[in-house]
Amino acid sequence: MNMDCLKQGGQKGVSSYLMMLLMALLSTMALPVKAGDVALEVSTKGQFAAPQTYQVDLTTRVASVVNAWRLKPEAYRLGIAMLRESEKREQSRMRWALEYQLKTMPIGPELKASLTEQVGRLVATGRVLKQFNWDLVEVKPKQKRLLKEGDTFIAPYRPTTVQISGAVKNHAVPFVGGKTVRQYVHQVIRLAGADPSVVWVITPDANMRQIGVSYWNAQKAYLAPGSVIYVPLQDQQAFNRAMVTLYAAQVLPY
Repeated sequence: MNMDCLKQGGQKGVSSYLMMLLMALLSTMALPVKAGDVALEVSTKGQFAAPQTYQVDLTTRVASVVNAWRLKPEAYRLGIAMLRESEKREQSRMRWALEYQLKTMPIGPELKASLTEQVGRLVATGRVLKQFNWDLVEVKPKQKRLLKEGDTFIAPYRPTTVQISGAVKNHAVPFVGGKTVRQYVHQVIRLAGADPSVVWVITPDANMRQIGVSYWNAQKAYLAPGSVIYVPLQDQQAFNRAMVTLYAAQVLPY
């Protein structure tokens, strides 16, 4: 863009030109790598101002990438996920074990069909199931971990639904602010074999917790957009825990 174009475009033209320069700068940004260091490649995808691949040295930590990125206004900060190859292998093994277990599990055909469909949709993303506070990651020792080759950060859109899964017919319902977990659950038709007293809630930041929803153990809890309510099976604790873990590993659309 030359000066004549800038004059014709006025202030708007100048702003557009500056934005183009900024985007070009961001797209070529690299975190420092010292001469002779072995470089790792890590990347950002989704709702970042300039999704890109960084080259970093072996001593670079998560906070360095967090400090370098810039999010778009539509990015859903609560749902930002960090993916790692070693986690993907473990999640693939867990998914295979669930498929095998379902073949011999003594449950009704409708429940088995629903769970088989759900497991088939779950993806071994490699998401690190650690709650990161992206604003404080630099000062929290447990979150200030070293990066590894291929680490990827994904910033999703803010969703508008809540997923209902587990011992139900898997479906999504609109997110309603101020609506409690119990109110969501009361609209759900459980399948035979479902636990009537508790559910698991998986929030977009991969937090997993049990919530009482029966009259004798009810807990007042609220959801964030993009959360999952998992209705557990009775007397299948290991299976439920694996399902909840894989649901927590899913990545929101980006």
